Amino acid sequence: MVKLSEASQSALEMLKKSRLLNNLSEESINTLSPFFKVRHYPKQTELPRKNPNSAKVYFLLRGKVAIHSNGNVIYKLRRLGDMFGDMSFITEKKCHGKIVSETPVELICLNISEIEKNSHRAADEVKWILFQLFTSMLVDKLTMCCSKADEQHAVISKVGSLKDLLAEARLKLEAGDKIKQDFLSNINHEIRTPMHGVLGMTSLLLNTELTDQQKEFAQTIQQSATAFLDVINNILDFSEIDKGELELQDRPFDIGKVLEKAIKELEPDPPESDVTISRKIAPETPRLLRGDAVRIHQVLINLISNAVKFTEKGEINILIDVISRYDNLIRLRVSVNDTGIGISDSDKECLFKSFSRADTSLTRQYGGTGLGLMISKQLVEAMEGEIGFNSREGIGSTFWFTLDLSIQKERRIKKEPGLPQHRKPTRQSDDVTLLHPKEKKSCKVLLVSNDKIDQLIIQLMLEKLGYSTYVVNSLDIAFQHLANDRIDAALFDVNIPGIAESDCDKTSCSRTINITDIGVPTIALTSHVMDTNRTKCLRNGMIDCIAKPISIESLDMVLQRWISIRKENKRQDPDFQHDGNIPCVDLNVTDRLQREIGEIDSLIALFVNEIPEKMLSIKKAISSDKVRDLEHAAHTLKSNCITFGAMVMADICYKLESMGSEGTTNGADGLFQMLEDQSRDVMTFLKSYFHLDPS
Repeated sequence: MVKLSEASQSALEMLKKSRLLNNLSEESINTLSPFFKVRHYPKQTELPRKNPNSAKVYFLLRGKVAIHSNGNVIYKLRRLGDMFGDMSFITEKKCHGKIVSETPVELICLNISEIEKNSHRAADEVKWILFQLFTSMLVDKLTMCCSKADEQHAVISKVGSLKDLLAEARLKLEAGDKIKQDFLSNINHEIRTPMHGVLGMTSLLLNTELTDQQKEFAQTIQQSATAFLDVINNILDFSEIDKGELELQDRPFDIGKVLEKAIKELEPDPPESDVTISRKIAPETPRLLRGDAVRIHQVLINLISNAVKFTEKGEINILIDVISRYDNLIRLRVSVNDTGIGISDSDKECLFKSFSRADTSLTRQYGGTGLGLMISKQLVEAMEGEIGFNSREGIGSTFWFTLDLSIQKERRIKKEPGLPQHRKPTRQSDDVTLLHPKEKKSCKVLLVSNDKIDQLIIQLMLEKLGYSTYVVNSLDIAFQHLANDRIDAALFDVNIPGIAESDCDKTSCSRTINITDIGVPTIALTSHVMDTNRTKCLRNGMIDCIAKPISIESLDMVLQRWISIRKENKRQDPDFQHDGNIPCVDLNVTDRLQREIGEIDSLIALFVNEIPEKMLSIKKAISSDKVRDLEHAAHTLKSNCITFGAMVMADICYKLESMGSEGTTNGADGLFQMLEDQSRDVMTFLKSYFHLDPS
């Protein structure tokens, strides 16, 4: 037996403990041991270092080596006894690639070529042992791969099971969400119906001869019912945003007008001396911006009303500052500062959370659902802005939000010489042309409802407003009156059989087609006030919608608006009319826009000039069957049409947008032809009415 050096003996003892050589017989180890040579290599050394054509086999003692092939690492060795090197004497194939030490390594090297030179018999025995080791290593690797494959299969099976569970959970969640939405919709209807009776009758009662005490009692009932209605509206707003059905508008608006409107709605009348509300707008703030003025107004109302509620004395300051400006983009910061009760450090975490108040005792003292700030946060974030606050208990609070908005550029418009700049009718109200009392008396309004309380309340309201009224309880009788009598407007309760909102879908029913064709302004009466339900009413032929509980003021405003439009349409050029006597442009919208932001001729010109390009985008989307492009293009033009009162165009665009969202363009060609005809009327009318340059 050859006596090994101390280093080789130590290396051999280590190697015996490896998984590969552990089961090797003592005789086989003794056969190999005389040929063992311990080698040390620094890191990043390519092995073998000399005579790469000679067959060498290595066993790893310490360190790490990497096997490379075609420039890529295909395997890494780091365990004691790992075997590698030139196996061509076993496989009869030349090894390709290289072996690189990643760390300083200690190896046992067997030079097969040298063994063959000294003794063919010894070489054969060594080769046989190495063959056994090589086979054992391959079996070990194969077993390991199978084990990994089993583990991977188990993971894949588990993932598959999790996907099934996730799909099941999603279905349950969607079902639960539908139950929640159905519940909210139903409870909204069930609450609004009796509230309509309470507020309607109270409003009528307050218009009768009452003693001072009776008037005070009736006013208290009205205030309490209105406060309760505000709670319901907050819950519905939160539900609609939470469901992801919030649709933002992109329209021109005057930020100063929006702020003034919010303050006017919240300032006490007469003003109280204990609290003053002031406002300041940075002078560099552009007058006209683009965005969703309605949602910005809603956020302002929530923040200012909170400040008013929790400030008993002192002042409330609303500030609008310009944070940055680049080209036609601007970032605004709106802050509401108050000298109210402030918020304690322990209660600050509760803000902006659903149905929460900083201090539950405040609910009893000040009232509220705790939804106002949460709704504001959701609205601001939906507009891609930020919202936050700073507060010190007993000193006051500052609530702020930032928004990135576009600047609406104004353009000068060429006027026709010798013609007046405007020929728009003068409006006596913010929304309507008021009818003369004699005109009201001659106007016939048809009320279609099968609810006796609704019939009584609305009929009394109509009579008090001075309208002649027909009351019927079915669609069949309603259509007889519409066919045979001169009706100026029709009020349809959406809950009567045949026209219930639950029956409304993308495809209009025959009743709806009749409603559209009768040529009389048809107004829906509904207790479902969410935007989606309102849209259903408008899409299915109604020209407007009034939410219950109905106030006598809102009823009068809507009726006067549409009756005035109908009377005006009869005097206008028939080329500018739409089937069913609906005008191609609602002048009330343009007049209201002018009162809100001032001169609008430049905006009208911009709208008219951009119509052909946006029509072309819709046409291309239809011809190429790109439903997402159709949805986007129709939505953009729809928003513009609503801004400038082109309601018929907006309705057609809505139908095209709905097709896009449903993934189809079937029937879109016919709608586009209608849109082209209507767009020509709109452009012709606006150019003539606003004296725009014909070119």
